[in-house]
Amino acid sequence: MCLLFETIKVEDGVVRNLSYHQMRVAKYSTVNLLEYISNNVAIPVLGVHKLRITYSIYSVCSYKLELYNPKKIESLKIIIDNEIDYHKKLDDRTCLNDLIEQRGECDDILIIKNNFVSDTSFANIIFFDGEKWITPNTPLLEGSCRSRLIRDNIIRPQSITSSDLKSYSSFMIINAMLDFDLTRVVNYKFIDGCLKLSSLYFD
Repeated sequence: MCLLFETIKVEDGVVRNLSYHQMRVAKYSTVNLLEYISNNVAIPVLGVHKLRITYSIYSVCSYKLELYNPKKIESLKIIIDNEIDYHKKLDDRTCLNDLIEQRGECDDILIIKNNFVSDTSFANIIFFDGEKWITPNTPLLEGSCRSRLIRDNIIRPQSITSSDLKSYSSFMIINAMLDFDLTRVVNYKFIDGCLKLSSLYFD
């Protein structure tokens, strides 16, 4: 059976953006996240925690709740894979893990599919064009945070090719645990097929 999962942010006793997670789950399963969490998960009242719920078509298989320790991502290795398919948030991440092994000394990867920018190995990505924040309209996975930021007109989807990467100077990775936050902006230089830190920008 093909299992899927959701990673949900729990912050100071509040389960964040649950409606967006439920919308994705509803495409593939009858699981009710709110009902399951209310009946089965003891939510911590302090701190930021990561709640991972693994589920099948009809039921939740397991959950894991742990204190969140964010990754520091300052460099991305450009990886080309024209065959990868990860439009479902599958528990089996073999296709992504194989690409991560090619990152070399970089912190993570940026996947290019059919010459278009998609995602990193674990998050969507956004770029600043000098006026606005844009996100590739060709993501591998349409993330819950990405969907909310598009709805709120904070970011805009746009076609971004691999050659366009030289036109930008800043990126930010976003996912359920990493919301839009200017303190996480990475100013980068495009060097030897990598997006490498030039400086960190703090507003």
